[in-house]
Amino acid sequence: MEKILTLTNCKLHYGVRGAAFAGFSFRSSVLSDRNAAPKSAPQHVPTVSGHITQPIYNQWHLESRKSLNAKSMRKLIHFTVVLLLFTGFTSCEKNDDNDAIQEALLEKSWTQSYEEKISEEIEIYRPSDYKKFSLSRYRQIFIFYDNNACDYRVLAANDGHYMLSGSWDFNNQTNIITIYDSELEVLYKWEVVELKDKILKMKAN
Repeated sequence: MEKILTLTNCKLHYGVRGAAFAGFSFRSSVLSDRNAAPKSAPQHVPTVSGHITQPIYNQWHLESRKSLNAKSMRKLIHFTVVLLLFTGFTSCEKNDDNDAIQEALLEKSWTQSYEEKISEEIEIYRPSDYKKFSLSRYRQIFIFYDNNACDYRVLAANDGHYMLSGSWDFNNQTNIITIYDSELEVLYKWEVVELKDKILKMKAN
């Protein structure tokens, strides 16, 4: 660091004996040393003489891009997870809708098709006009009407089977169909396992 003296005032004085002398006053100033090291730049952006060097800038830029890429990746993963959850939830709702028993499909005449039976507990019925059923000693028949009235076949000891009238209802929560006689006594309670336009599967409840 350099110090410089600067002449600021000069006065000429005369003494008693005629001698003259000059009075000077000086002001010192300080100049920065050119060889002194510059102030350090912020640590996150290293500099030399106040300017970012190219290698350091490249490294800093690369680290910044990595940070941005990491943030973008986290957002992408979060979005993907949310999308998958939403898709799965929607799919489950659709499956539930597809699996729901459509009560209106019951409203027709159903004939027992025991030839197709593969389980002891599940009975299979087909629409009465589905095919020409083979001769049999007895086949159960149910006819469900849209006003909750029904007809059902009754087994007779002399093989003179006949139809009687009653009523029916269906529970959408339990998939239970209940068949009553004309006195509202319960005759059958079936759990509907599968119901489509051409097939009805039920098991005793």
